[in-house]
Amino acid sequence: MVALRPPPTRSGQWIRLVMTGLIALHVALSAWMVIQFDGVYTEGRPAPTEIHALIAVDKDHTLIDVKIEKATALFLYSMSRDENASANSNDGSDTTDDDKDELSSEEKIDYLNFTRNSTLVLLVFLVICEVLMMFRIRYVSWLRVFTWTTVMLCFVLVLPMAYFSSLGGIEGAEFGGDRNYDAMVHMDDSFGFNVVPLGLVMDYDFSGYDLGLVDPENRSAVIDSPPVAGSEEAKSWIAFESTFSIATGKNVMSLLFLPFVWFFIPANPAESTDDETGEETAKDYSIGDEESE
Repeated sequence: MVALRPPPTRSGQWIRLVMTGLIALHVALSAWMVIQFDGVYTEGRPAPTEIHALIAVDKDHTLIDVKIEKATALFLYSMSRDENASANSNDGSDTTDDDKDELSSEEKIDYLNFTRNSTLVLLVFLVICEVLMMFRIRYVSWLRVFTWTTVMLCFVLVLPMAYFSSLGGIEGAEFGGDRNYDAMVHMDDSFGFNVVPLGLVMDYDFSGYDLGLVDPENRSAVIDSPPVAGSEEAKSWIAFESTFSIATGKNVMSLLFLPFVWFFIPANPAESTDDETGEETAKDYSIGDEESE
């Protein structure tokens, strides 16, 4: 019966090292995370404005590209609405100075750059583990697996969390701000998400009446009950549909190729010492191998 795995060879070790180094370099120089947002106003005064945003995060920079199509309607809508309109009596403006100082001190921690540097170190260490495999050091293969797993977790979980935590200190990072959301009454929204390879796609739709488009003397009536169809207040109806996706960069997926390289190009058995005879014996601690008797 033909074995699924070929026997380990010295040339195979060099091939494995070169492939690991090239993949790590390829990933380090490419985009690590890609965020895409597509939104469109389907009803109301801002319609049919479309908003498209693309964010790419690599080892050094965060590139942001925002495009607004058919923006005339959105511009006129922004100019005509009352920015101070709110359905809540407390608009959150009573934040104390102590709270602001506490927030500013927390914002000094740059989690995004820390995650970037940590991920780069792990990529380098992954190559170092492959070098150590050539010296047949015991348990290095498990250290290599642990490093690879940690790198994947950094790309899939830690990096997105670090990026969104960095947005907390940016004023006006959210389009429209909180006031627009507080001014919406009788809202109807829906949320759904789908898991994609190394990423997530979320759909969010909302609709409601914008108090910023209602005369101040009529806002209380609109808050209490929806306006009558055809009335002037009914023209404050707005509907918005959006899709938000976040995923690792396409080149990051090449890291998934490494476990197959380890399996089909196995390492030489690690050397260990027999406790009874004191002689050195070879045991294979690479992935998928059983210990030799």
